[in-house]
Amino acid sequence: MRKALCILEDTQGQKVEITEDKGNVISSKVVLGAGKVFRLETVLEASIDELYDLLFVKVEEMHQWNPSIQHVKALNEDKGKSHFTRLLNIDVKQAQKRLFFLCRLRRFGMDSRILSNFYRGPIESILTGCVTVWYGSCTSLNRKALRGVLKTAERITGTNLPSLQDLHTDRCRKRAKRIISDASHPCHGLFSKLPSGRRLRSVQSKTNRFRDSDIPKSRQATLHVAPLPLHPSAHAHLPLYTVYSYI
Repeated sequence: MRKALCILEDTQGQKVEITEDKGNVISSKVVLGAGKVFRLETVLEASIDELYDLLFVKVEEMHQWNPSIQHVKALNEDKGKSHFTRLLNIDVKQAQKRLFFLCRLRRFGMDSRILSNFYRGPIESILTGCVTVWYGSCTSLNRKALRGVLKTAERITGTNLPSLQDLHTDRCRKRAKRIISDASHPCHGLFSKLPSGRRLRSVQSKTNRFRDSDIPKSRQATLHVAPLPLHPSAHAHLPLYTVYSYI
């Protein structure tokens, strides 16, 4: 879709084919790898939501208003899955495809150290991209799919690889250190301590969006490291957000 939009937005080299009285203009251009592409400029009496429903939601009804299409049928429908789950499944499938190259390296006689290094490059980087942001929102089914890729990689390499939970905790701990050391960070006030220095200030939230974010996980990760120095501005006014964390 993004590639199609880039082709349509690039007006360089376009040639006008037909110009109608109603203001409709049909132009064309030759695109390398796609052939001749046509572009129609017209005015439709419909909102953006209506166009989205016609083109993407009601796809199976497209033959009712487009005479060039006889029949449309959805081959795979996943109404029960959220948008986050669909995106995560795409990453899991990409990681599973790259396990093939890991198998080829083992077949060529590479030792476990080289196999582990290869896993941490093109495979683990896919599974852990921005893991501090989305891992807290994973369901049990999402984590099961992620563990499946990890277990397969462990069988191929013959070694114990770090789990995604450990990687998530480690990165949350590093993120907490960066936030605490940077007084100009917008979330710096969420890591300030009480005057006793034994407990972080409580932050309240009415929704699960903040609870599943990386900030509460980063606050909890600070429980397993040595107490960090308290910044002079740590007692500033805090917004209302999160849970209690004890040190």
